[in-house]
Amino acid sequence: DPGDAIFIGTRGDIAIMLPGANGKRLASIAPGVAVGEMSLLEGEPRSADARAETDVTALMLARASFERIAADRPEVAAKLVRNFARLPSARLRRTTLELSTALEP
Repeated sequence: DPGDAIFIGTRGDIAIMLPGANGKRLASIAPGVAVGEMSLLEGEPRSADARAETDVTALMLARASFERIAADRPEVAAKLVRNFARLPSARLRRTTLELSTALEP
């Protein structure tokens, strides 16, 4: 996936998995949570796979639409970027806590 959009689930559960057929589950995403923000912001391919675990309905914001918002309403784009940046930050913080707990003697 080229990573040219962000998705926000509105119904159903999404699993975030390490890439590959036997990927390890990294996270479970509930409705209201966005996926794909890193690729949208960086312009890089996706770093993980997303798999629907139930029937899923999602909203999509394509990069072209985001760029149009940035050109027409920079203040709205700035708020979106701040919110998009919080998602991987919170996920990394949670992962760090889980790893540090797992590594404790």
